[in-house]
Amino acid sequence: AETSEMTGAAETSEMTGAAETSMLHSPVVAKRPDVSEPRLPCPAAGEGADSVADDVMTSDVHVVGSSQYGAAGALQCLDTDHEPRCRDGEGQVDELILRALMSSNLLRLVGNASYVQGLKEKMRIGKLPLALKALSIGIPADQLLIDVAQAGGLHGKSDGCIIVGPQRQVSGSSRGEPLPLCREPLEVKSSSCRSGDRTFGIKSIRRSFRHLFIVGRKDNPDDWTSLDALDDKCSLGYISGEDYDIALERHLVRQGRWPAASDEPQDVTVTMNSRKRTGWLSQHIRWVGFKDLTLQWWQATVGSSGWTLG
Repeated sequence: AETSEMTGAAETSEMTGAAETSMLHSPVVAKRPDVSEPRLPCPAAGEGADSVADDVMTSDVHVVGSSQYGAAGALQCLDTDHEPRCRDGEGQVDELILRALMSSNLLRLVGNASYVQGLKEKMRIGKLPLALKALSIGIPADQLLIDVAQAGGLHGKSDGCIIVGPQRQVSGSSRGEPLPLCREPLEVKSSSCRSGDRTFGIKSIRRSFRHLFIVGRKDNPDDWTSLDALDDKCSLGYISGEDYDIALERHLVRQGRWPAASDEPQDVTVTMNSRKRTGWLSQHIRWVGFKDLTLQWWQATVGSSGWTLG
């Protein structure tokens, strides 16, 4: 998705009170995985990230959606018994599509220095930092898929997807047969600070995602491939598609433009961790500095969308 800086004064739409924020962020009872005692069988000793990741390119698909890799490359295993949240087949993944999506995943290509150096600027300032940071905290490349295409790639209008479903191996499916996995589309936006070091302008947000990630930066790092440089300059904002839709509807209703303008791209100004009424979306985005981003934060904030509601 294209990213650019906004100009003009920050939006100051009035919120109707703390009740709205509490409704958006009210706790949801969910079956959360117990990550303290992994229960899935891990690969045999000596099998590293490459051997497991390459499984998706073989004739029999083996998807280990719960695998994650530590800093030393050791495979760890998480487990949850939830079923996929596909709605009447919506977002269901078959074997051939899965292979194609995996082959165009930026998380699989960031290790190629010549490829990374050739990335266009719009890819560098948004998708690349997210891919590098996600890998560094243990997000597996068979769970988070970021499209290498800037627009019109295999993910269509989306920037990628998150694969959700039963956290167990899926193997032996016939070609083209739907797998018990679903893909949830994601959008990646990026912006540099336009006021102080906490306010960002985001352009053209479209209602076509289940997950929206905002890579905000104080200024450009000296090296886009250096985690230390990214940690010093960048923060990650997140909002689910459900929360975004609720906030957008309330905003447009107050303006008298609902539902006529509901499908129009939205330009917004957001302030990180704002306690004031600075725009209609600021209070609903969850922020974390890159240096403080952990697998636990990801699971609690992003990963919860894959759990079955109880």
